[in-house]
Amino acid sequence: MLPSQRDAKSASEYPKSLSNWLELDYFRRPRRLKRVRGLLTWVVLLGSSALIAAITWLPGNRQIYQAASVSTAHALFNEDCQACHDAKFGTAKRLLSGDNAVRSVTDEACLRCHAGDVHHVRQVGKSACVSCHHEHQGLKAMARVQDSHCTSCHADLKSHTDTTKPGDADRPFRDVTTFLGGDRPHPPFFLSENPQDEGTIRFNHQAHMNPDGLLVAGSLERKTLRCTDCHQTDDAGRYMRPINYPIHCRDCHPLNVQVFGSITELAASEEADRFRNEPAAHPNGPREGPETVRAILRDRFIRFALQFPSVHTGRTRSEKSHPLPGRPKPVAAANPGRSAADWAEQQLGEASRLLFEGAGGCRYCHRVSAESSGEADRLPKFELPNINTRWFPHSVFSHERHRSLDCRQCHAQSAESRLTSDVLMPTIQSCQQCHNGKTQGARTDCVECHAYHAPHETRDSPRNLAIQDFLRGQAHPSSAKAHQVAPQLKTPLND
Repeated sequence: MLPSQRDAKSASEYPKSLSNWLELDYFRRPRRLKRVRGLLTWVVLLGSSALIAAITWLPGNRQIYQAASVSTAHALFNEDCQACHDAKFGTAKRLLSGDNAVRSVTDEACLRCHAGDVHHVRQVGKSACVSCHHEHQGLKAMARVQDSHCTSCHADLKSHTDTTKPGDADRPFRDVTTFLGGDRPHPPFFLSENPQDEGTIRFNHQAHMNPDGLLVAGSLERKTLRCTDCHQTDDAGRYMRPINYPIHCRDCHPLNVQVFGSITELAASEEADRFRNEPAAHPNGPREGPETVRAILRDRFIRFALQFPSVHTGRTRSEKSHPLPGRPKPVAAANPGRSAADWAEQQLGEASRLLFEGAGGCRYCHRVSAESSGEADRLPKFELPNINTRWFPHSVFSHERHRSLDCRQCHAQSAESRLTSDVLMPTIQSCQQCHNGKTQGARTDCVECHAYHAPHETRDSPRNLAIQDFLRGQAHPSSAKAHQVAPQLKTPLND
């Protein structure tokens, strides 16, 4: 109770005596709670500083600086920052200047292990490796860059291309901003309206895809062919192996050659049957031709004649070299007949006429470029197959990833094609059915189908690193200088 409420005298003296009973310096006196709170503040501050310093300088621990772990390819030196970050104070300079072009990883650090070829010999300017390949994004592949890195040039390709060479002024530039729609969409895979296959092998897809099957040589049964019977992928499951006659064609189209004339000896007759069932050789590569086939046939006929002399002398092998016991050895006749070489040449002439001149021989599939002549027994010349092994060399593709699809879902024209000149490759519309950018669809990124670094060139590794150097991500000291410059393209690209 206040003094003014106790008695009248105190009430009259209250304003004068207020300073006597009020403790005006109470807020300056230390209290226990205030002391404890201040102590805890300093403990937390000093402890946090010490913990940050310990984490910062703890050997082998650099996670405090990382947005995420490095990619799988660089996991070997995840704890060795200086293997890549060789620019001194690069991060601090970029932070203070605000210039994103300042890098803490130089191109030389990348070229110690990677042969980073240029993108195109006519490109204007050069981009740093880390301008496209961003590290510390977890297990994400560094090669999967954003489309903006590609469209920054390809949206206006002419301004980013060196057009100083003759003829470049009229060169068409096809700008691209997106794979789907837009004002500058991806161009068709074939720039011409009616592309033609330049192959020279006469082939009919419709006949080979007959659902009733095809007759196989030496058999009365019919065989139904599948696409994979002839079109087989490489070991990586990406592209199709070249068509090879012994592997893909010989079973149905054998080049059988027989021994002509009558054969009286039983053993020779049986060997002649085996001779007929063994197909003639087929050229293997552009350096071989009809001359190679004929040379191998000549050797086969000569071996046959030497094994069975009766075919050219009229005498059996037993009469010539194995007389009966107790009987005199037969005397050779005055005219023993033709020699083995003469008989082989006669047989070879008949076989060559059927193989090289007959409609059912080489001409059944191959196109003749020059007919045969009697001069020096010249054989006809056949054009090279010229089968295209890669239709889209500036893109990447994997048949293995599309193995669940029916081949005709993409190669829709194959079942009706009758001409070799028909191009049966997919169109961009067929790809856009799956690569549609929707929830139920595949990706449409540029790097999904295109590679940046020299898709035509074989890039070799340094191949001179020691194991410890490789684990550190650093080149051998004696060879570090050799990898400061990226190898240049040997041939220009067309796209």
